[in-house]
Amino acid sequence: MAQLSTADSFIVRIYRIDTEEQKRLTGQVEPLDGSRERTPFTDVEELAAVLGRGTWKRGGQRKREPGP
Repeated sequence: MAQLSTADSFIVRIYRIDTEEQKRLTGQVEPLDGSRERTPFTDVEELAAVLGRGTWKRGGQRKREPGP
């Protein structure tokens, strides 16, 4: 049976959205892994890149063993 990957959880704080160009926003992402590391972003592409990294320092997706 194949292993399933679990989704990482994050707190995404958005502080400012440009009313003229809504792709420009300012905020920070904090993973809920207990590291308390916060990564800032200034537009949608940066936010996507931060979230796409997944498990910051752990280097890869966590795997969940299939249940009974």
